[in-house]
Amino acid sequence: MSDINARLWQVIRLDENGHRYRIGHCTTRADAQRLLGRLEQGAPTRPVDAGRYLVERVEGHGDAPRH
Repeated sequence: MSDINARLWQVIRLDENGHRYRIGHCTTRADAQRLLGRLEQGAPTRPVDAGRYLVERVEGHGDAPRH
């Protein structure tokens, strides 16, 4: 199994227009949640419509959208 296939969780940023951006891959959901927490802590004055972060499980090999 390659390193990328072992990373089963991803952090996604969903912007106000519905565009999705993959921010990072993590091996566990807990690691992905920690990354999400660090991202949210780093932007305390972020406007409400600036988008949001999501944690998602990676389904299959290469099924995640690429942007």
